[in-house]
Amino acid sequence: SEHVVAFARRQAASWIVAVAPRLVATLTARGRMPQGRDAWAETLVELPADAPGRWRNVLTGEALTAAGGPPTLRLSEVLSRLPVALLSSEVGAAQSET
Repeated sequence: SEHVVAFARRQAASWIVAVAPRLVATLTARGRMPQGRDAWAETLVELPADAPGRWRNVLTGEALTAAGGPPTLRLSEVLSRLPVALLSSEVGAAQSET
């Protein structure tokens, strides 16, 4: 989607993914944050093929699980409570787990 930017970084088995909206004026009513299903519907964030399946949002504490192959996360879940997210791979999450 042209309305989100996300990037992943990895060091050994530790991963971090930053997610932020962009060009959001057409996604929400004026003065509303682009959060949840109303803003993001079925939009997915595609992760690298070897990314882990379990994530923790560092900003909210929420646990998220990627699905599919390549692994994806629902943006409506990633941005459900805040309009930005910083995801960290769960400790002990296997690289191949999706």
